[in-house]
Amino acid sequence: MGTYLLIVHLLSLLAFQRLYVIPVLDRERRGNLAEESCLDTLKWICWLVMLISGINWLLVIVASISNSGIQLATLEEVIGGTQFGHLWLFRSLLGLAIAGGLLYDRLRKRAYAHLDLLCIGLAAVNLGSLAWAGHASAGAGSLANFHLLTDMVHLLVSAVWPGGLLPLTIWFFVNPGRRENEPDAIVRRFSAISGGAVVILAVSGLLNTFFMIKRLADFYTTTYGQILTGKIILFFMMIGLGVQNRRLLKIQRSSEIQSMDRSATGRLFWNICVESALTFVVFGLVGALGAVEPPN
Repeated sequence: MGTYLLIVHLLSLLAFQRLYVIPVLDRERRGNLAEESCLDTLKWICWLVMLISGINWLLVIVASISNSGIQLATLEEVIGGTQFGHLWLFRSLLGLAIAGGLLYDRLRKRAYAHLDLLCIGLAAVNLGSLAWAGHASAGAGSLANFHLLTDMVHLLVSAVWPGGLLPLTIWFFVNPGRRENEPDAIVRRFSAISGGAVVILAVSGLLNTFFMIKRLADFYTTTYGQILTGKIILFFMMIGLGVQNRRLLKIQRSSEIQSMDRSATGRLFWNICVESALTFVVFGLVGALGAVEPPN
C-alpha cells in the first residue's frame, strides 16, 4: 500500500504543476517555478520514501523465500529470475531517471518544459507498471489483457483525481491570495479536469469490479467485497464534495466580483481538505484490496 500511495502522489505532484499551475502563470513566473514551488520539497520526500519502501519490499520478499534471512544468492535469483524482480528493477531504473530530472531542474533553478514532461511520463510508466503486480496480471482468458488495460487506466487517472487533491490543498494553503485571481484559476481548472477524471475512474472501476466480483453476494460475504464496498462508498462521498465545490465555483463565476470572497474560499478549502483526507483512506483500501484474495 505504501509504495502505491507514494508512486501515485509523486506523479500527482509532477502533473499538478503542468496541468494546473503553469497554464495560469505568466512567462516570467513559469521560468522561476522550479525555484519557488512549495511542492518541490514534497516531491523529493515522496521519491526518497518511495525508494526506501521499494528496497524494503524487495528485502521482505527475499527473506520470505529463503526462510533464513536475506541471502545474496536468493536476492540475485529474485531480481534476475522472477517477474517481481524484473518489475522491481524496471521501476528502480525509472525512479533513478526521475530523480535525475528533478535534480537537474533544482541545480539549474529553471523549469524546462520538455524535462518536466519527461519526468511526468516516467512517473506515469512507473505507476502504470503496478498493474502487473496486482490481481489483473493473474487473469486468464480472452479478456485478460483488457482487464490489465482497465486496471492500468484506473491507476493512472487516480493520480489526476483524487491524487491531485493533496498538491491542490498544499498550494491552496500556502498561496491563498498570492497574485490576483491565480488561486481561483487553479481551483477552477482543477475542477474542470477532475470532472473528466471522475468519469474515467467510474467506468474503469466498474469494469474492474465485473472482472473481480462474480456474484452480488460477494460484496458482503467476502473480505475483498467488503473492502471494495467501503471504497465505493467513499468514492461517492468524494464526488458529493466535488459537486458542492463546483456549485460554489459556479455561483462565484456568476457574481459581479469574480475573485472568491473569504467565506467561499473557506468552504472550498475545507471541502478540499476533507476530500484529501478521504483520499488517503481510499488509497489505503486500494492497498488492502491488493493484499486480499478476490472471490473465487
